[in-house]
Amino acid sequence: MQIPNAVPEGADILGEDILAELPVGLYGRYYATVEIAGATISAAGADCIATLAAQLLRAGRDPAETLALYCRGDRVGRITIGAAAGVTNDA
Repeated sequence: MQIPNAVPEGADILGEDILAELPVGLYGRYYATVEIAGATISAAGADCIATLAAQLLRAGRDPAETLALYCRGDRVGRITIGAAAGVTNDA
């Protein structure tokens, strides 16, 4: 699955960066979930990652916070909340 603006797996990732990331589960191309403080936030549709990121921004998350993207248990990339929501250009 190709995710626009996402940093590909294997890019320079430090151990402390991984701890600061929010893990996002991708189920096919059209469904994404993230669990925060015991609550699950999900989004469905062709732009599910962007929709999920917008929901996280509305919930008060920092646009610079990184989402770690997982599909079938495999890490497939990472992207900041702001970049995924289309409000910043950073990945």
